[in-house]
Amino acid sequence: NSISYEVKDFNSTQPVERWEFKAGDDRSLDSLFSIIDNVYIEELVIKDPYCAEHEELLLQLLEIIHKKSSEVEKLIIHVKELSKHHDNHRPVYIIKSSLERQVAQVFPKPRIIVHDFYQGRSFHDRTIEMKLVDKDGIESSQCYDLTAGVDYLLDKNKATKVYRYALDD
Repeated sequence: NSISYEVKDFNSTQPVERWEFKAGDDRSLDSLFSIIDNVYIEELVIKDPYCAEHEELLLQLLEIIHKKSSEVEKLIIHVKELSKHHDNHRPVYIIKSSLERQVAQVFPKPRIIVHDFYQGRSFHDRTIEMKLVDKDGIESSQCYDLTAGVDYLLDKNKATKVYRYALDD
């Protein structure tokens, strides 16, 4: 004999949570980032090779995280230089200084790491990693895998999926 269960019966026990955002739908990120409500973020690491091309959307994401969390101690952002043949190419030092200036509006001392085009060829994945400390001092690490990056996550006219799971410490 077997017992049938509905998908909703497994949601609280799954190690991976998934959100699907459809193009044109309202894009509330409250449930996506509910885990950081009033939580101290020891370290926030954003890895998105192309988010330097959409600084305004990156800033929106940082504002959301800043408002939801109690504090973010350290911010590290990894981006990649575009090919020199790309119309929007900017040198590494310009990308770095521009992002530092923009991000400092929300977080005073960001660490910006720009991977040059040739060394960053294997840099494709887009993630948000957080080391969290709750009010009881319990630490955890969470990872958000973004299927299409920060720009698609913040642009309600684009479809994307996000997966969140705990990282092993």
